[in-house]
Amino acid sequence: MNGYLVTNRAGQSESVLPGLALSEARGLLFCAARALLKREVMTVRKLFGLLYAPVIAFSLTAAAPAQEKIHANEGRWEGNVVRSNPDKSTLTVRSVDSNVEKTVHYDSGTRWVSQEHGSKKFNDIDPTQVKDNDRVIARGIWDRGVLYATLISKRLSHSD
Repeated sequence: MNGYLVTNRAGQSESVLPGLALSEARGLLFCAARALLKREVMTVRKLFGLLYAPVIAFSLTAAAPAQEKIHANEGRWEGNVVRSNPDKSTLTVRSVDSNVEKTVHYDSGTRWVSQEHGSKKFNDIDPTQVKDNDRVIARGIWDRGVLYATLISKRLSHSD
């Protein structure tokens, strides 16, 4: 008989015909099945990766424009205070380079500082210390032509 000699768990040798699973040869069959199962698992993992990679890539690229839009609304306006209205919490600021006026809204969260031109040192101030004709730089978020200020900096070297 043309078979394979297989040693069982008890240490005894048995002859097994190719392709047949007899007695202790099921160990070989189990190893073959386990290798087949492992190959199938790897195939499923590859398919999962191929199917969900575009979803992940799309979600990352879709988030990028939203982030750019947030930064696109950040703004800065520099000029001289023309009018201040503490009741409405607004300053009307005219640009130095032109006669364009923009409204700057502020609230309790707005930080007020004074700073010498070109200096890195600044001092916290009260909103009442900003008067008409003071040079200011306002930073915040633009919305429909109005700047909602998070920081208003009074420039001391340009003030009276």
